[in-house]
Amino acid sequence: MNRQKGISTLLIIIIVVSLIIVVIGGLFVYQYLAMQQTQPTACTKEAKVCPDGSTVGRTGSNCEFASCPTGISADSLKNVTLSYPNPYDVSKNDTINLVNGHALLSDAGNIKPRVYDITTTAVGDLDGDNIQEGVIGIYQGYGANIIVPIVFVFSNKNGVLTQIDSVLPDTSDWNYETQIKSLSIDNNILSANILVLAEKDKSLPHYQQQASVEKNVQYKLIDGKLIIQSDQTAGWKTYTNNQYGFTFNYPQNLSVTEANDVIANRVVISHSVVYKHNDPCDFVGDSPQLEKLTDFYIWINLLSGSNIEDVISDNSMPGYSLPKQKVTIGGFSGYKYTIGAEMCGMDYYYLAITPKKTLWIGSPIITELSSILPKEEVNKYLAIPGIISATENEALLNKIISTFKLTK
Repeated sequence: MNRQKGISTLLIIIIVVSLIIVVIGGLFVYQYLAMQQTQPTACTKEAKVCPDGSTVGRTGSNCEFASCPTGISADSLKNVTLSYPNPYDVSKNDTINLVNGHALLSDAGNIKPRVYDITTTAVGDLDGDNIQEGVIGIYQGYGANIIVPIVFVFSNKNGVLTQIDSVLPDTSDWNYETQIKSLSIDNNILSANILVLAEKDKSLPHYQQQASVEKNVQYKLIDGKLIIQSDQTAGWKTYTNNQYGFTFNYPQNLSVTEANDVIANRVVISHSVVYKHNDPCDFVGDSPQLEKLTDFYIWINLLSGSNIEDVISDNSMPGYSLPKQKVTIGGFSGYKYTIGAEMCGMDYYYLAITPKKTLWIGSPIITELSSILPKEEVNKYLAIPGIISATENEALLNKIISTFKLTK
């Protein structure tokens, strides 16, 4: 009996010890396998070149190449393939392989090769699908030194940079050299700022022409095609000054007069509405009421000088010693000065039209529509039928100046 009891006790001990050994062994095996899974896998240091020019390496437990970026970079647009009609035979398309933004193509019978150079790029969403497109401005030179700008647009939806469309900006009123200065994409609209070296004196060869103008063209990508946006100045009137050789367009509800009073040879563009009110800049309070509210008023004067800085310093007004602000109005770059206090004063602009021509603009601050007045009072003025708001005033100034051209 005692012997059987001893055997049973020994058997129980053996079973318990075996179970402990199995559990402990299992824990060791589990820890070993877990450590193997958490340790990083050493992948080979290979690199894959993506369509946008970037590189990706191998990663993960299977050492597969990481996905290429789906966007487009400015650098990736420097090495793309273009397709564009041959200027000597438009029935044929040339294949142009850009390398670092440059390409040369030779044509049979022509001594000089055609040159293709990128002048500017832009990246952004053009068709509203939240996927970036890439746009490049190309400087195409061929033949008798003729230089033509071309805009190309690319997509990267399938991991490969593919040309969607190309467009030659309308150059019907230009001659010879043109260049795309800048491209930008905002609110699905492509804006192209184009510098035009226009031929003005037929007696001179084109390379001696000095006159240059800038033109802004806007496009929208619709069904894979770059469509030029409608002319926002359609239906405007045209003013031409034969004495000083310039022209511009302006809306039909504005008036244009020539003045030769305080400042000689000014052209005044203005708009007013009948509305009797107190002069907000009458700080003494003894001025009669104003019969009209002038909500838009600018005068322009074309000045000659060696450069814009000399023109500014040679003029007695405004005070050119005041701080100046760099601005671009209607595609022309220059400086702005503000003279006055408490939103009563003048804004003056000096814009470089050519290296020897400067457009001087004077614009009184419309105090009635400024932020210095209480909001309720400004809203009272804005409720007047036909009033031009401060925001519309600024946009109108830009549109008018964008149509400014030299005629001689």
